[in-house]
Amino acid sequence: MNYDEGQGPRYGADIILPLYRAEDGDRAVFLEPRLNYANSEFLLNTGVGYRQLVKNRAWLVGGNMFWDYETEAAHYRVGWGAEAVSRFAELRANYYLGLSQKRLTEDTGGTQVFEEVVDGYDVEVGSPIPYYSRVKVFGGFNWYNYKEFKNRYGWTIRTEYTPVKYLVVDWLLSNDTKTNLDWGVTVAFRLPLGGNRAEPIRNPVRPDTTMFPESDMQGDLWRLVERHHEIVVEAERRTSGVSVEIVRND
Repeated sequence: MNYDEGQGPRYGADIILPLYRAEDGDRAVFLEPRLNYANSEFLLNTGVGYRQLVKNRAWLVGGNMFWDYETEAAHYRVGWGAEAVSRFAELRANYYLGLSQKRLTEDTGGTQVFEEVVDGYDVEVGSPIPYYSRVKVFGGFNWYNYKEFKNRYGWTIRTEYTPVKYLVVDWLLSNDTKTNLDWGVTVAFRLPLGGNRAEPIRNPVRPDTTMFPESDMQGDLWRLVERHHEIVVEAERRTSGVSVEIVRND
């Protein structure tokens, strides 16, 4: 479940479906379907990805490709992503390419509203807090190419907290040229595939014994992909030949 200051509550579910894993356990291919509901519309995301463990399994590197579809106006796009993840650092980048044509979404009383998916990208880097790996802090940048109005770009700060096993709380603070300062929070239950389920429950307030956990990334082959699933749209209202931008908090 997600709550965003500009959009209200969202509800969704996603899952990693293993398609292939090498005999040595170091390479994997997966499918990731996702369904999200907000503001009386559904968002469908379907992705396929490849991951590989390198550097004695200390790093996980991979790439993915997603198809995103928004039901209300039939917007759709494709996206590509790359990631490099370890126990002490995470790096990822995503590119989004709009494919659907400009849509007429409203036509009343001489006023028309048009929407069109825009291209863009985002990057993010982060790390766990030393001696308390339950909390990870990320910083990011995003940019989207608007055709009729000023481009959208800005920064994000994200904090991911895992107080107990399988429960993740994610806080996001963002600022861009369209929506200014915005915040959101996501609460998710994540049941891992292939992880060490016999791992004992840890005290949520007890610090780690080392600066960063000394373990390989094998259990993270089936982790969910981090990307901006919502489709970013440029919207305009036309009245008597005059166009005015409509800001959407995508």
